[in-house]
Amino acid sequence: MRTKKITSLIAFIFFFIFPFLVSSQRFWHTTNDFPNGPKTAIAFAGDFCLFVGFETGILRSFDQGQKFEVTLNTFSIFTLHASASGQVYAGGSGKIYRTTNLGDSWDSIPLNSVYPVTQIIENQQGELFAITGVLNAENGYVGDGVYFSDNEGLTWTQRNNGLGIYKSCERIAVDKNDRLYLAQADEFVSGNGGLFISDNKGMLWEHIAVSYDGKNVVPNQVNIANTTGLSVSPDDSVCFSFYGTAINALVRLNARKSIHDIRNTAFWDLFKISNANSWWLDKAMNNIHYAKNGDRYSSHTNSISQGGTYFSPKNSSSWSFINYGLGIDVNGNRNTQYFSETTTGKVFMIQTLDEQVYWADTSLVSSVSPPEYPIEGILIHPNLVNKGEKMIVHLTEESADTKISVYTIYGNLIFSVSGIKQEMELKAPLYSGIYFLVSENINSKKTKRFLVK
Repeated sequence: MRTKKITSLIAFIFFFIFPFLVSSQRFWHTTNDFPNGPKTAIAFAGDFCLFVGFETGILRSFDQGQKFEVTLNTFSIFTLHASASGQVYAGGSGKIYRTTNLGDSWDSIPLNSVYPVTQIIENQQGELFAITGVLNAENGYVGDGVYFSDNEGLTWTQRNNGLGIYKSCERIAVDKNDRLYLAQADEFVSGNGGLFISDNKGMLWEHIAVSYDGKNVVPNQVNIANTTGLSVSPDDSVCFSFYGTAINALVRLNARKSIHDIRNTAFWDLFKISNANSWWLDKAMNNIHYAKNGDRYSSHTNSISQGGTYFSPKNSSSWSFINYGLGIDVNGNRNTQYFSETTTGKVFMIQTLDEQVYWADTSLVSSVSPPEYPIEGILIHPNLVNKGEKMIVHLTEESADTKISVYTIYGNLIFSVSGIKQEMELKAPLYSGIYFLVSENINSKKTKRFLVK
């Protein structure tokens, strides 16, 4: 009898108390430093430099948030984008800021607009697209549409043909074929706003109607008012989250469709993230971040009890609500979250108008190439070298024949030199950015990061 009671007690602890202990563990951690008040944007330039926007400027950190410093003071910052070429762009009010040297200096590029630049993306060719839009108490949803640059952000031109009166942009995304997806606010819920696509870099926009199986509960066709999330997944699905009306019914939905089926009239597939009894009144997700290991991160903007992070582990179709370790914004709510990730899978996040900077190690990957760790064994001087100038590489272990190779942060080989014994002089790459120096011989292979400004 005593044994049976002990067994029952163990079972109770395992099935009831242990899950509670696991669920109470912190998912989000905060960086050591997060100065300058409420945050607005985040972006990683490779693994080397973390940029964080705050209401009136930009911070940078070279040690993943152990310490931040102000790199730009300005009127307002709404978004950040780190390009494949290593340049970083920030959206302000009617302006785009650009740095080619990891924030040592910034160019201020005016647009023909007074509205906030709320998102910047790039296509496979490195061409840039920026969107503008805001909800104005006096005039409703206003904006100047989409801007395009094909010269690394030096100049920008509007590309709004086909949008009609819909110039208040909410989200933009691009797929592997460089097709653009654009979400436009429609305060009159007329059915003419919502989702647009372009196959010619925004030269012409095409409106896409959205329908789903209403299951004889709500109408199948929806007129979209506002979009909260627009993302393209690695498996070529467009994920679209929105508010709208189906004739006289309010709907809040998360939908997906293959990029190959966008123009056909087939229903969008719906995926549910909440336990609401009325499936057509789901929690609308914000943009989805697809981690390198297959995990997915998103968020829902709402009150402290209803809003927070939504997380889906790889190979799972379900989403879990996460608020462990998560703070609140200046209004006491859970706000839109933006994510950025290192090559090792460490995910950093800011919550709009929350002063903290967060990180999670949930999605760490087991191997990344390059670099290989640990990185001891190589000394580079200086390790903040001007482009094209000389740098000294010293190997702490002498070898008869060592090969030195320099790679970009994306794994592209710049050059290799063989026959190195212990020390040599190299010429730094001609473009600013983050690079990896790899030392290889019969005994070892070591990697060291260095920065060219």
